[in-house]
Amino acid sequence: MAKLLLVDDDEQILIAVEAYFRAANFSCECVFTGKDAERCMKEGVYDAIILDWMLPDVSGYDLCLQYRQAGGQVPILFLTGKDDLTALELALEAGGDDYIAKPFNVRELHARLKAVLRRKDKPFIDKLTVRNIVLYPESSSLEGNGQRIKLRNKEAAILELLISKAGQPQSAQEMIAAIWPADTEPTAASVRVWINFLRQKLEAVGAGNLIETVPGHGYLIRAD
Repeated sequence: MAKLLLVDDDEQILIAVEAYFRAANFSCECVFTGKDAERCMKEGVYDAIILDWMLPDVSGYDLCLQYRQAGGQVPILFLTGKDDLTALELALEAGGDDYIAKPFNVRELHARLKAVLRRKDKPFIDKLTVRNIVLYPESSSLEGNGQRIKLRNKEAAILELLISKAGQPQSAQEMIAAIWPADTEPTAASVRVWINFLRQKLEAVGAGNLIETVPGHGYLIRAD
């Protein structure tokens, strides 16, 4: 049974989300404040964290940033009233794995949660190598230029797909079909945001030009 930490200062939202996930056979721990969330994130063991962006004492953004800087690796999905690419970029910069704007359908939230948990059930692949970089899918980490850095789950999934399809351009729609849950509606713009963040990580390990944009076809990593 997967265990979730649910964080939101809106009691009605928290009650509804908890009821849904308990019915879906999840174990849930619920807190209303950033202070309590911070304690749970330090002391608890969870499979995923669903975190409100705006809390009365500490922002979800700051909580996520602190958690990632301390080495926390549990997937984090943001609940936010913001519904634009700037909010998405901020969520990803903080270390979030996905976000959903309020008001939301809890079934969509469930679909997004399943997508970030799905990686645990994939066959084990120790590493994937292309040119001068190595991807470790299981730990979502990237090695190159003498250093190893952490990737977000979706960054690792995108890079894994592009490496496994080396030499074959992948369109935004193909990437969405392979990586995003079927009952969500991401756009090509969302894919571009993720690609840009992934390119920044690749730049940090000396492989900033690894992913090519092929006009009219999508994104490509050339085979060795």
